Amino acid sequence: MDNTETFKNHIYSLSDQDLLVMIEGKSQDYTEQAMKFTEEEVNRRGGMEALKNRVEIHGKSQQDKKKENKQSQDSIYRKILTFFTSLIPQKNRYENYPTLHIISVVFRFMALITAVVGVSSILMAIFNLLTGSLNIGIVSLYFFLYISIVSVVLFSISEVLQVLVDIERNTRLSNKKNR
Repeated sequence: MDNTETFKNHIYSLSDQDLLVMIEGKSQDYTEQAMKFTEEEVNRRGGMEALKNRVEIHGKSQQDKKKENKQSQDSIYRKILTFFTSLIPQKNRYENYPTLHIISVVFRFMALITAVVGVSSILMAIFNLLTGSLNIGIVSLYFFLYISIVSVVLFSISEVLQVLVDIERNTRLSNKKNR
C-alpha cells in the first residue's frame, strides 16, 4: 500500500507535458494501475483538452521568451558592432591613400586602448583612496589624467588624418566638376 501511495504521489507531481507524454506516448509501457492514476490526474486537472491547451500556451510563451531574448541579444550585438565600426574610418575615403587608412586605424585603436587603461586607472585610484593608500591613489589619479590626454591626442591625430583626406577628396571632386 505504501508503494502505491508513493507511485500515486509521483504521478500527481508530474507536469502537464509529462502526463500528456504518458497518455499519448507509449501507454503500453505502463501498468494498468499507472494509467488509471494518470487518467485520474488528467481528469482532476480539467481533462485532456485543458491539459493540451496549457502545454501549448506554456510552450508558446517559452518560445516567445526565447525569441525576445535572442532579439534583445541581437540588438545589443548590433549596437556594439555599430559602435566599433564607427571607430574605424571608412575605407572608401582613403582610396588614393591606403597607408593613411592603416595609420588612422592604428591611432584610433591606440586611443581606444589608452582609454580602457585610463578607466582602469581611475578605478584603481578610487579603490586606493578608499582603502587608505593615499600615495598610490594620487599617483593613479595623475596617471589617469596623463592617459586621458594621450587618448584624446591619439584620437585627434586620427581625426586630423581623416580631415586631410576629406579635404583632398573634396578638392579633387570639385576640380572634376569644374572641367
